[in-house]
Amino acid sequence: MARSARKESNLKIRQPLAALIVVPGNDAERQCVTLFEDHFLEELNVKSVSIRDDRDGLYTVTVAPNMKTLGPKFGRHLNDAKKAILALDGRVIDARLTRGESVTLAVPGADAAITLEDIIVTKNYGDDWAGASDGGTIVLIDKRVTTELKNEGLARDIIRNVQKLRKDTGLDIADRIRLNLETDSQTLRSAIDQFRDYVAGETLATEITNVPSSRAPRCHDLLDIDVERHKLTIALIRV
Repeated sequence: MARSARKESNLKIRQPLAALIVVPGNDAERQCVTLFEDHFLEELNVKSVSIRDDRDGLYTVTVAPNMKTLGPKFGRHLNDAKKAILALDGRVIDARLTRGESVTLAVPGADAAITLEDIIVTKNYGDDWAGASDGGTIVLIDKRVTTELKNEGLARDIIRNVQKLRKDTGLDIADRIRLNLETDSQTLRSAIDQFRDYVAGETLATEITNVPSSRAPRCHDLLDIDVERHKLTIALIRV
């Protein structure tokens, strides 16, 4: 479910996000989240994982009738059943049916019990969160991308491409390099400046410069790429 929520965010996995919230459906799930917190942090690329019991304010619920299953139950009273379902409190009816409770739909002349199959449940997690649910379990991921998170995502993209160039040029995994990252993009410059130590550490760069390729020291190879539509030329040489 956490991966589904991450996918719903429509943000690539290399983009770090601030938070994952889990509303566990039972004690076993609660223990699992606590035990594998580091795995969640790494796999979902989030900065924090928290557990909540209180669902209030996390989402809204709407329910709509499933006409295919309601037809046989209510026959000629189907339209009345539809109106009755649309008038229900979605959050309450979803919670009761999820717990396996019996719910009787009061339709004049055709009262009948309904199940989760008889309704279409839609959860809305708001503009700032992506979510997924299964039974009593809910996971939410914060979709808000701060400037710092955005810059970290750009830095990770740059690192990925530097590593590709290292591999393509046949460098040994332990070889240290001088790295030139040529760009006119202030957005990329900002990300590189903020995460310079991170980029250097991940790519084994002893120095990172930003000079025109024609003035850069003799390099093993060049790589021209687009990072979020920003032009970047990567050049490196072993030291």
